[in-house]
Amino acid sequence: MKSTFEHIDGVFCLKTHDTFSDEPLAVIAHYPFGRFYLSDVEHLIGQPAVAMGNGVYACHVSGQCLEFVLQDGGSTKPIKFEKVQLEKPISNRQIRWHDGKWEKLFKSGWKAA
Repeated sequence: MKSTFEHIDGVFCLKTHDTFSDEPLAVIAHYPFGRFYLSDVEHLIGQPAVAMGNGVYACHVSGQCLEFVLQDGGSTKPIKFEKVQLEKPISNRQIRWHDGKWEKLFKSGWKAA
């Protein structure tokens, strides 16, 4: 799972992006930290977020470790949730979805697409 800091509709959020292992679908969810002024958090937008436990997420910026707690801790519900179909890459090789990613068949075996 990939997690980053985002700002949507005036709310500072944790954006998670995960894929299904058995079908080409991604699940994207936004969990609120609460209201922050964009000017206070804009340098964090797109930065990777590291889970510390109990709804606490951290990132390292300019040599500092900054920690943020989700609005309701570990029980915070997403304010935005979507499932996205992941398109099959264009290739002249055989392609399959396997363990959450597209793979191409080479003479040496299956490799990430």
